[in-house]
Amino acid sequence: MFDKWRQSAPETIEQKRRKNQARRKKEKRRKKQVEKRIEAKTNPSWIRAFFMELPPFRQWPRKYYLTLLILGLLFARFANLVICGPNERKIVNEEDRVVGASAAAGVYEEKTITIGSTGAMIMHSPILEAAEQGDNIYSFDSIYQYITPYYSAPDYMTCEFEGSICTDDYEYSGYPLFRTPESFAFAIRNSGVDMQMLATNHIYDGLAEGVTHTEQFFRTNNIDNTGLRANKNQKRYTVVDVQGVKIGFFDYTYETEGSGTNINSIEVDSSVADLINTFDTGNLASFYEEVRGIIEDMKTDGAQFIIGNFHWGEEYQLEPNDTQVQMAQKLCDMGVDALIGGHPHCEQPIDVLESNDGEHHMFCIYSEGNALSNQRQELMEEDMGSGHTEDGVIVTLTLHQDTEGQVSIVDVDALPTWVCKVTDEDTGERAFYILPLDNVENIETTTGIAGIYSQAQASYDRTMAVIGEGLQKAKAFFSGTDINAPDTAAGQSTDASTDAAVTVTATPTPAADSAENTTESTDGSQDISAGDAATTDDGSSYDSDYDESYDEDYDYDDDYDYDYDYDYDYDYDESYDDY
Repeated sequence: MFDKWRQSAPETIEQKRRKNQARRKKEKRRKKQVEKRIEAKTNPSWIRAFFMELPPFRQWPRKYYLTLLILGLLFARFANLVICGPNERKIVNEEDRVVGASAAAGVYEEKTITIGSTGAMIMHSPILEAAEQGDNIYSFDSIYQYITPYYSAPDYMTCEFEGSICTDDYEYSGYPLFRTPESFAFAIRNSGVDMQMLATNHIYDGLAEGVTHTEQFFRTNNIDNTGLRANKNQKRYTVVDVQGVKIGFFDYTYETEGSGTNINSIEVDSSVADLINTFDTGNLASFYEEVRGIIEDMKTDGAQFIIGNFHWGEEYQLEPNDTQVQMAQKLCDMGVDALIGGHPHCEQPIDVLESNDGEHHMFCIYSEGNALSNQRQELMEEDMGSGHTEDGVIVTLTLHQDTEGQVSIVDVDALPTWVCKVTDEDTGERAFYILPLDNVENIETTTGIAGIYSQAQASYDRTMAVIGEGLQKAKAFFSGTDINAPDTAAGQSTDASTDAAVTVTATPTPAADSAENTTESTDGSQDISAGDAATTDDGSSYDSDYDESYDEDYDYDDDYDYDYDYDYDYDYDESYDDY
């Protein structure tokens, strides 16, 4: 028995040794775990510290539940943005904002906005030459330095762009083919104009390629426009959200006689004919049907107020013709809220039209004249020597949205403008400026341009003689305001005008004591340097007649017959560029 015990004893001792070793290791591990917990408590990470401080879930205070709810909503919103993408969000914001707000709240937000418009921007050859910087680079920004505060004042501003955008692969030109560099449209946009109306009688000056390039330019550069579309599937109108109010715009120009679609007596290529908004005065029934569909579609898209822009009428006539009056009345009957006209190169009256059923009223200005051109008074004696071709106007409509979403005109303002041309006697360089005429008495001081007071005052008087009576009628009807004096009729706030204009320095600045270096000479005629010619006509067709004396004074080709090369290789007498 003793021997048996001795044989088994070493195994028992070894077992005990192993058990003790295992116990010591376990105790060591446990000690390390305790040390880690102590370290975590004394110096925890911010996440661990946050959860360590939290009481049990059922004991959470109310602010903890609120925090958890906000975090959940933020996560859900982020997931929605990732899934939907930017395009869907934009569509919801732009197309459903008003409907969604009204559905949620039951009413629309009551608010007031302003919509401004001005006349045609026309790049005649002298304007192109004055903007040249060399190396086929052009800058037109200086033209707008005095008018920019006024174009920027309304919540949304529009104008007519009269021409075709061309690349530098083709020669830029003024009349008779207004083929403008892209910088011209950029300068207009930078001046505060939000939308440019493209349907004019010069949209086809660059032929089919010019039409497609013009559309692509405005679209790719995100410049609002209407009157031209990329393809037949696109809409003929544009609906814009202005401070939460949806305004619908559509724009048309007249056709001339000829086969197919003709603009300025040029047959438009079939590839682009349906991309330009045009109307045929010989087939107005078809046009009215098209406009009726446009109005319905705009309202479906949420338009609360509809503005039509029309390139129409007879050039150099201060009164609308019968067709204009007939079309305006029909458009009023169809529910158009405001009608803005252009093309005559002079202003035509303002009026308030009533629909035949007496339920609707429409503001109308038959023509806003030239916002920018080189149709100087001394060069227009044959067609219109009165100076009206130098005059323009900014019309501002104040619109009010009520709690039911109805938008109506509550006020109308009009500010006369004038195109000032300055010629430096020493260098022969010319500069053009669009000047606001709200402070004519001090215009030489605010602009730094000497010798322009009498011309500016004459321009103001001409404009108010044409639109003053209609403006008074419109203000009385829409706002109940009676205006008795032309100065009041201008109706433009000076908040963004006089002070802003003073800070801009005219370039060049003529010397006040130099009678030769002003735009008006001592005998009352305008100072034009040798070779300083400008356009004398901007006709609806290219075979307009001119004063024969121009042939001698400005030496252009008597046999010039305005033939067009449809391969875009138009060749004309270079001496004609002065016009």
